[in-house]
Amino acid sequence: MTLREKARTINRRRKRMAIVATVAIIAAWAALVRPAESSSAAARSTNAVLHEELIAANQQASRLPELNARVEQLRQQVGRFKPLRPRADLPALQSQIAQLKDQYALRKFEIRQNSDKRLIDCVEQPFTIKFEAAFDQTAGFLAAIDSLEVLSRTRSLSIKQADARSQGAVRVELTLCLYFSE
Repeated sequence: MTLREKARTINRRRKRMAIVATVAIIAAWAALVRPAESSSAAARSTNAVLHEELIAANQQASRLPELNARVEQLRQQVGRFKPLRPRADLPALQSQIAQLKDQYALRKFEIRQNSDKRLIDCVEQPFTIKFEAAFDQTAGFLAAIDSLEVLSRTRSLSIKQADARSQGAVRVELTLCLYFSE
């Protein structure tokens, strides 16, 4: 082998080595740098999501004074509600209803105490009240019942004309629930 041939062989080997080295560098870059770029993209995506959540949280936090004012307003309203009376006050309430009956001149007055129902933190005592009266007396009686110092709920109310002979008289059937503490 001549010197020229040896130089050509060495140059060919160098070119092959350069190609192999270049391929190795590209493979190393693909293995090391590309995952870092992809994890960087994932981090940017996560960062964007967290940024949106932060903006939403700041918007909600900016409403906090408004919500605190509304809570205070509701507390004041709840403070005006009638507290539950003890069940021992039931006879006194029944006598108040009897006084209202006399005050509004109700006729054919019947009151029936239905069976009570125990709820989570109170007792519901339903009553059925039937009577006849003039319409304006009926409206006054119902308003007076509603303003009693007890938590109440009207379960049903039926108002019908009493009969053809009595002008303006109505027949009323009211199912009223009163609530008491245990």
